[in-house]
Amino acid sequence: MPAKLIAIAGPMTNRTFDIDAELSIGRESGNSVCLGTRAASRWHCLIRHDGHHFTIADLQSRNGTFVNDVPITDHTLAHGDRIAITGSVFVFSLDDSAPQHPAEATALEEFEEGLSTVTVARRNPLQIAAKEGTDDLLRQAGLLERIIRMNGVLTAIRDPDALRRELLTRLLDLTRADTAAVLLFDDLEKPPSSILGLERGGVHVRTIQLSRTIIRRVLHERIGVLITNVRQDRTVADSETLADIGSRSVLAVPLHSRDRISGILYLDVRRSDRQLTEADLEITTAVAAVGGLALDNAVHFDRLRRQAEALQQSMERDINIVGTTPAMEAVYKQIGKVAASDATVLVFGESGTGKELAAHAIHRRSARADKPFVALNCATFAENLLESELFGHEKGAFTGAVAAKRGQLEMADGGTLFLDEVGELPASVQAKLLRVLQEREFLRVGGTRPIRINVRIVAATNRDLRAAVAAGSFREDLWYRLNVIPITMPPLRERRQDIGLLANYFIAKFSRTCSRAVTGLSSPARNLLVNYTWPGNVRELENAIERAVVLGEDDEIQPYDLPEAVREAVVTSQSPDDAGAYEAALNDLKQRLIVEAVQAAKGNYAEAARRLGVHVTYLHRLVKNFNLKPTLEKLLT
Repeated sequence: MPAKLIAIAGPMTNRTFDIDAELSIGRESGNSVCLGTRAASRWHCLIRHDGHHFTIADLQSRNGTFVNDVPITDHTLAHGDRIAITGSVFVFSLDDSAPQHPAEATALEEFEEGLSTVTVARRNPLQIAAKEGTDDLLRQAGLLERIIRMNGVLTAIRDPDALRRELLTRLLDLTRADTAAVLLFDDLEKPPSSILGLERGGVHVRTIQLSRTIIRRVLHERIGVLITNVRQDRTVADSETLADIGSRSVLAVPLHSRDRISGILYLDVRRSDRQLTEADLEITTAVAAVGGLALDNAVHFDRLRRQAEALQQSMERDINIVGTTPAMEAVYKQIGKVAASDATVLVFGESGTGKELAAHAIHRRSARADKPFVALNCATFAENLLESELFGHEKGAFTGAVAAKRGQLEMADGGTLFLDEVGELPASVQAKLLRVLQEREFLRVGGTRPIRINVRIVAATNRDLRAAVAAGSFREDLWYRLNVIPITMPPLRERRQDIGLLANYFIAKFSRTCSRAVTGLSSPARNLLVNYTWPGNVRELENAIERAVVLGEDDEIQPYDLPEAVREAVVTSQSPDDAGAYEAALNDLKQRLIVEAVQAAKGNYAEAARRLGVHVTYLHRLVKNFNLKPTLEKLLT
């Protein structure tokens, strides 16, 4: 039985494909039908003939295969079935008399007459109503059915680009427009962040001319705008001449998502024999209601996907360090280079920046990965205890040494010893550590027999060791022995772009351990995190997210779930429409109360704290967080 696949929309319109035993569709050039769009999967779907029937199977594609607007995995095809794949639409035909050039108007009309009712429904419902003489109620019912089916299709597409193309393809199919475009905005006061335009037939419009006057009106008045006849409409007579760019009829409607405008659908007619009408405006408004939320969800899903990929890349590096900023990429590169050697590494960075994680990463990517990794914080032991902890001791070396003990150096033999806060080493231990680095041997406390070891030293500090050398508190020769390869972990305030990524990483981590389904951050909470200075760096952020996951009740982290110090951070945008307006107003009130109390107490912070009913230490912290010291000094002088 002869079968054909006829392209009626998309970049392959006008083409017909014969189906024998099987026909594959996808992005890869080896397919029978090569779509040539990134939205399509390499091997998207496959049509087969089993001797009795033709079936279509989706090959686990990213954006799905739709038959008669329904997503499928496997489906038995019938004559007239419509197959939609990322903006391209095909009709499956078992009719020997099917036309060879379905794009020609008369042939297409004859062809559609022979198709099933579902396929005919792809035509403009206004044309169907005029041809069949149906009343307005039936026309609206048919349109509503198509938009409901469209909603199912659009919400199933996760790729924002594929979704925009599908949205415009269907909009052109439903209206009289020659060209359709979707504009997306990150900020309504700025130009659109992206524009995609399509002509009939799915042809991508690389340069599309739009009316700025109409766009501004849609954004500011939050309404749909229809200019039926550009040449006669007085509302655009004094603005830029739409006729000069070839427009004869224009309409634009806002894309709404969660009570905000995220974009605009813009339709344009260039031909003199047609114009857009109120019916087109109604249809486009209905499509915008469906498409706005679908687009917002797709963008959010795509952002989560990209974050997941970034996290996966971090996991593939075998590093628990999260970050995609240039500063972190430089750290990853350094770790990759130094790991292959046995050179001593000195990791610099403020408290909480992940110095120990960097040491772990160096160890795991080295040839010593199957050997011990031993960490010792030099700041947590008294001098005599630190020496015993690091080098070990012999039986009877001191009171209480009832048995010999191996030190951390011996425990790390063959592997890596991480010395955190190495700047806190007392002078006596510095001298012994220098011998280890020079000779690879040491004596236990109270011992007389040298012990040789094969260990790599990775040290870390948050101190300025050059200044300590100049001050005489740190040995210069030890400094040179440790500082063979320096790596600096950037503070969190210098890589704010990573804050959202890190927060989501910790949300996922603590959601699992606390058995609570937290999906992410609310916009106000994200703004607070990004604007906070994070003196405790990543460790402080981790603690803040753990607290929010444990104590929070919503499926998203809200501002009131975050620690007070974070909520007191200065909010950069304090406009009334801003999602963080509540926190901004609260912080503004706190600042006024603090200034008034300190001024009334004539600079006596203890008295001001008593007036406010807070502890004086907390008052000092508030003054520092709000940067009120210059203001107070000016008022008190």
